[in-house]
Amino acid sequence: MILNTITQTPVFVTPLHKEFNQCQDHPVRDEVGLVLVQRLVELIMLLITQAPAPKHDRESTYTRQDKNCAPTPTCVPAITPEQVKELRDLVAPGIVLTPEDGDKYGDVVCIGNLLYARKRPSAVVITDEAEKLGATVKFARKYNIEFTVKNGGHSYAGYCLNCGGILVFMNTGKFGPDGIKVDLQGSPKTVTIPAGCLWSDVHDYFRRNTLNQMVIGGRCPTVGVSGFILGGGVSPFSRRYGLGIDTILKANVVTASGDYVEVSREDTDPKKKDLFWALRGGGGGNFGILTEFTVQIHDLAHKDGTVAYGLLTWELPSQQSQFEKMMRVYNLENWPDKLALDVIWQYKLKKGSNWMQTLVAEVIVIYDGSLGECLKVIEPLTRFACHIHIDSMKWWDVVVIEQGFEPKCPTNFYSHWASLVFGQGAMTEAVVSEITKLMEESRELLDQYNPFGKSHLLWVHIGEETAKVSAKDTAFFWRDGVYVCYFKIQWTRCTITEEMIKFVDKVKEKLVPHTIQGKAAYVNFVDRTIPNWQQAYYGDNYPRLQEIKKEWDPDNLFKFEQSIELPGATAAGTQMGTEEVPEGAIKRQAVCTSLSDVNVR
Repeated sequence: MILNTITQTPVFVTPLHKEFNQCQDHPVRDEVGLVLVQRLVELIMLLITQAPAPKHDRESTYTRQDKNCAPTPTCVPAITPEQVKELRDLVAPGIVLTPEDGDKYGDVVCIGNLLYARKRPSAVVITDEAEKLGATVKFARKYNIEFTVKNGGHSYAGYCLNCGGILVFMNTGKFGPDGIKVDLQGSPKTVTIPAGCLWSDVHDYFRRNTLNQMVIGGRCPTVGVSGFILGGGVSPFSRRYGLGIDTILKANVVTASGDYVEVSREDTDPKKKDLFWALRGGGGGNFGILTEFTVQIHDLAHKDGTVAYGLLTWELPSQQSQFEKMMRVYNLENWPDKLALDVIWQYKLKKGSNWMQTLVAEVIVIYDGSLGECLKVIEPLTRFACHIHIDSMKWWDVVVIEQGFEPKCPTNFYSHWASLVFGQGAMTEAVVSEITKLMEESRELLDQYNPFGKSHLLWVHIGEETAKVSAKDTAFFWRDGVYVCYFKIQWTRCTITEEMIKFVDKVKEKLVPHTIQGKAAYVNFVDRTIPNWQQAYYGDNYPRLQEIKKEWDPDNLFKFEQSIELPGATAAGTQMGTEEVPEGAIKRQAVCTSLSDVNVR
């Protein structure tokens, strides 16, 4: 089961992959068992190839006991036992968990990336009352205690945790799926979503109630709704219906003053209009705690909620020529807004083999219409030799599972990303060839150091409707973006972290020059090591975000390494990931010397 789960499934799995049911809700792997299996695989590879095995300490165990790994930090509590008691009284009937609560506490603070999983807050507040959240904010201000907000646990850089402070956990009670409300009588039709929900909660609600209208949301079921929406919200339906933020009608927020505020499209007060603008693409954790939001839902082309969804697959390098010809057409064609064509490079088991992997490139097809219409529209692509698997399904089944980054504990994976946004026509033959080469190099690197490691590169296809909104109309600046992309590498041995970070740097060195303005990145694919993150995420909108920050959070209560800075702040020395080398930023985080992480993802 361990080998099947770790090595015999691709990273990015859709319902059309045969591995989909195999990897859903897979049991958590035991770290010691993983170590023993990996050692055995390395020995077998050595015997087969006669190549030297990866070098590592005899006593290294890929666990926190590894001498060369950053030690589990001793998080000095920023809150006293007396203050914990005061906080419990303050949030009752909500609860406050501490590390002494064992698994209950551990389940809440778990994230899926060992690179940032070592931080431990001293107190976890669980309440579904906005008033109690406001009281918690005021409590943290009173005692100058750092705090963060956690929902799905998918914060790429671990910003949802802190070391020794207060964690607010949102996925509970009225802030969870119990509070979802749909209005089909109004115009437009809407759904109100509590900010503690996961997208699986929303999909399940629509499925259970046979609601065929579609909400712009995340495909990964365990992603939190709040982080998704605050960062922009790219979706397979964005080309037709816009970004998630383009559908927001109103939002409720607990601000840095502890007040509960509703902002909406209809606001005339300049201050509230500014906050509503900033919440749409300004990223999580910068202006307050989102508690719920109302968005427009859409009737699809087929009123029964079915869409065409499928995969076009090429094995590389054997079908490299056909794939590159297809990509030439893909890059130059003006595709209709009903169609989204996401693309992924990843490794799968070679057909007929139990352990050899092969690189595949897949086009993930999503079409708002019938299967027959879809096949006609994509015929310019399917004329090239490939494996075609397309079917009709309900929109809520257009989901993916990303192996190795589910927020389950204990996890065995360290992960790091590169975040990139490309414009129309950017996927030239040279860029496609470079991506394939980088993927091959990533596999060679992992085979050398960590055979159980994985890598993939994915982009989400947007444009059309998303480009009809001006770059200055919301905080999401890259409205000319067409391919919202990330490269990800995963490994299980902390001793090779430096090599992995350096390789991601190489990916950025090769691909960032082809992004919009040579810098564009997506804040929801956050990268701690971006040196110019202010411009990379927000472009020319950053100064306005700073002014709104000053208006709503003048004391900079909501702060973390890449939070919106107050006007006049200099990045150097105040924000990680500015002038530090990437390895330094990662290592400093690993030993938890910072207490300033705030996010709502």
